[in-house]
Amino acid sequence: MARIARCILITTTVISLTLSVFGANSPEKEALLDEAMKVIEADYLTIRVLDAMFTGMLAGMEPDEEMLAGMSSEDQENWRKQNEEMRRQQEMFREKLFAHLDGGEIAENIIRPLFDETYSEEELERVLAFFRSDAGTKTVQILPDMTIGLMFRSQDILEDAIMSAQREMVEEERAKTPPWQRTMGDMRSIATASEAYAIDNDMYPEANDLDDLDGLLSPIYIRELPRADAWGRDYRYLVSDDLTSYRIVSAGPDGTFSWDSDIRLDDAQLGRAAQPSTSFNDDLVYQNGTFIQYPPESQMEN
Repeated sequence: MARIARCILITTTVISLTLSVFGANSPEKEALLDEAMKVIEADYLTIRVLDAMFTGMLAGMEPDEEMLAGMSSEDQENWRKQNEEMRRQQEMFREKLFAHLDGGEIAENIIRPLFDETYSEEELERVLAFFRSDAGTKTVQILPDMTIGLMFRSQDILEDAIMSAQREMVEEERAKTPPWQRTMGDMRSIATASEAYAIDNDMYPEANDLDDLDGLLSPIYIRELPRADAWGRDYRYLVSDDLTSYRIVSAGPDGTFSWDSDIRLDDAQLGRAAQPSTSFNDDLVYQNGTFIQYPPESQMEN
């Protein structure tokens, strides 16, 4: 809570920059500044924006749907009870916090000086003439919503832009990575998620295909299950009858699964020694924590 309060006080500077507001010298200009502060309802605007910021910060502390979906029914119920108490304390804190905030004082210390620094006396008269007009009155009325909307929408827009830029960088890096290396990385990710599942459930996922596997692993053990290898073909997942062993297979560049990599996991199969492929077109096979068949180029980096 103290952190939120500090953020709100610090961000009063952001409010001032958003509004582009001003200060005082001569008695005539002081009078114009007084009227400007009154016309734009600077004290009300300041408190309104701070309150919206406070609410937005609290909303950011809420767990997302994905997090809630990963909770058990009991954990969700416990969270709801804790959340009700937290909301009660937040409302009490909000009342005490805003009792210490004087919108008029904040506006006088931040908005008024900016008005003074930005506008000459003649310019202030023209600004006030606008605010006194019908269009100016409407502008004053929407200033709080416009300021708040700008703050929070720009946050969303920036977040979306950051995500897009990150995806582009990832795709660019993936494009530079050899296909077998990308494929081996995906297979390790699937294996890591399957092994985490086994720790919790004392068995590997009982799945007949990637859809079954995705339903068991996502989003708790892996955010997004890789489905296709670097050549655009789906991986295959196999599990032994007793659910104590697993295998993940990529058909490799030729897209054809070898007879001995895409078959039932019996004792003979489980005993296969790790070895590099003899052909670039061979399958890539990951089994029980290690690659048992891999491209010669990889130099066994498993």
